[in-house]
Amino acid sequence: MTDTQTSAPVRPTWLPFVAIALVGAACYANSLSAPFSFDSHHYIEANPAIRRLWPMWELLAFAQTRPVGYATFAVNYALHGDEVGGYHVVNIALHLSVALLLWGVVGRTLRMTRVPPFLRESADGLALAAALLWVAHPICTQSVTYIYQRLEALASLACLAALYAFIRAVSSSPVDAHVSPGNPKSRSGKPVSDSGAVAGERSRRRWLTVSVAACVSALLTKESAAGLPLIILAYDALFVSDSWRQTARRGRYYLALVVCWGVLAALVLANTRQYEKAGLLVVKGVSSVDYALSQSGVILHYVRLVFWPTGQSIDYGWPVARQWYEFVPQTMVVGTAAAAAFVGLAKRRLWSFPLAAFFLLLAPTSSIVPIVDLCFEHRMYLPSACIVVLGVCGVRASAFACSERLASRFPAAARFALPAATALATLAMGLTTAARNEIYSNNARLWSDVVAKSPLHARGHCCLAVALFAEGHKAEARAGFERAVELDPDHTIALLNLASMVAEEGNFDGAEALLARAAVAQPEYTQTLYSYGMLRAAQGRTSEALQYLYAALDADPYNAAAMNQLGTVLLDAGRIDEAARWYELAIDTSPRDPGPRSNRAVVLYQQGRYDEAIAAFRETLQLDPRHVEAKANLGSALDHSGRSAEAVAELRAAVADHPDHVGCRVNLANILARQGEFAEAVAQYREALRMEPDNAQAAANLSQALAEQVLTDQAGAAPAPRL
Repeated sequence: MTDTQTSAPVRPTWLPFVAIALVGAACYANSLSAPFSFDSHHYIEANPAIRRLWPMWELLAFAQTRPVGYATFAVNYALHGDEVGGYHVVNIALHLSVALLLWGVVGRTLRMTRVPPFLRESADGLALAAALLWVAHPICTQSVTYIYQRLEALASLACLAALYAFIRAVSSSPVDAHVSPGNPKSRSGKPVSDSGAVAGERSRRRWLTVSVAACVSALLTKESAAGLPLIILAYDALFVSDSWRQTARRGRYYLALVVCWGVLAALVLANTRQYEKAGLLVVKGVSSVDYALSQSGVILHYVRLVFWPTGQSIDYGWPVARQWYEFVPQTMVVGTAAAAAFVGLAKRRLWSFPLAAFFLLLAPTSSIVPIVDLCFEHRMYLPSACIVVLGVCGVRASAFACSERLASRFPAAARFALPAATALATLAMGLTTAARNEIYSNNARLWSDVVAKSPLHARGHCCLAVALFAEGHKAEARAGFERAVELDPDHTIALLNLASMVAEEGNFDGAEALLARAAVAQPEYTQTLYSYGMLRAAQGRTSEALQYLYAALDADPYNAAAMNQLGTVLLDAGRIDEAARWYELAIDTSPRDPGPRSNRAVVLYQQGRYDEAIAAFRETLQLDPRHVEAKANLGSALDHSGRSAEAVAELRAAVADHPDHVGCRVNLANILARQGEFAEAVAQYREALRMEPDNAQAAANLSQALAEQVLTDQAGAAPAPRL
């Protein structure tokens, strides 16, 4: 029996496959309706680069270092647009696929003859236990339920696929089977023919090609896969090769993996500016030493979550370690574990592989390369599997150490201890995962959870405020933005949102001061330019507004919001044809955004193209059934097209749904007054003026309606002429 040979033939069975799939699907069944959150808004929901599958160069231009992951988002969008259910289905399918590959890799590895017999005998059970515990573990939720972090799951799938293909390659190689050239034999002990050896060599080459392709895919999905070639080399040294000379026989394979590194390095260097803007490589106020020392505590937190997954958060706002007691003890613990792992590799200790793989997988995000966010759970997606496998095998080794005494006294307990413990632990993990998924079901709830756990984290307060504003809670949103600015005076997003709310109140000087602070913090930020354009438009300074909006589009040519606002400024300036073109560009860039469609419909209405305007307003309402401006304008368009009865019905429904919207009431009252229903028209005008006393149009129309009502009443009260 050889080093790569298994103690027994691999027996395919559907039972583990079905068990893993059912457990994983059950854990994430309640995640299908979780909305886009955090980075998903920018990189998926509002990302024009994924709107088309062809031409591909638009997608590649946007995602030069992560094209594989973004291509999957583009496929999702092509199939169902912004409907989140389809994205979640793909994420769950990826998670189940990773778990199944983990089962395959662990099972084949534990059958190798270098593995102790007590582990080989339990290979099937241990592989299934590891896969079940991991697929149900709540630490995976951030890579599954948080849609954008599909990138982590997809990269992990490619990493395990590369390792699995390598295992299959060396298992089919006569060289790795240590077969004597003079007397080749198969694993059954029978002589191997030349044709069989040739077939085995072809199989080896095919699997190695698959391994390289999977490695390329992993590196072009997420940079965190950079340690994969070293992981495969470590696996080769521990489980396959007897010497470095034997490893060197796969020189072309490892050279191909080094070329993969070169491709990734070239892409990173070519996009250095984009990495810096995203808070990678260079972080203001955080040196490489600061980051490395802080990561000791982060890694211990990660490991604690594997064994006791409580207190999870989508955004920790982890602080930089400044005091000695924040990093010295932690660094000693983590440093000792890392040293043990790599000393174990040097001494060819099998237990060192999962530990070394853990550190190699975390190295790109938890070493000396500064990243603006020190701690994110999705970084532990595949590393957590290493800890789970090491833990399962460690428990089995401990049980084996005292198995004789236990087996003689409690034979049933010794036999069923592992399955029972696995079942209970998987159930506990699964229930915790389902509960964690509920937190993702609503953005306000998600960010309330962040604020409760990290009350001094400015971004948490800002994101909660954005979610509350989207739900119509403007007062609470404003308080959240103010709290974010209080915690971080340079928090650009909070400053910009707060400036917008202040400007809506007519306090242009206050908005100007807030925008000035945002401009100092991030002078080239597209949203800062856009916000200046919005403010100048509100101030009636049209030429300056246009300059800022054009500058915003120069900085970000795909900014649909800037296109939409540019159209509005041009429309207010009477440049209706130019406005229409910008609205059309905004619709083309962000087809699921109802705002540009509603504004384009207004242009059609002003051009007298009422039927087209009606169709455009209805399209807007299909995207957003609560778009109140579209409802109000739809009523007017129906009225002008001669469909007054339908217009009244639409506007009555709009007033019922949005009783505080002045426009709906005024438009309804205008039609009613024209139809001679003065009593109801007067009531609607008066209610509109109660809500908005300075509305000159409503006041003028009310006076006219009252005068006509008096004339009508007088005409109705006059005696009939005698014949």
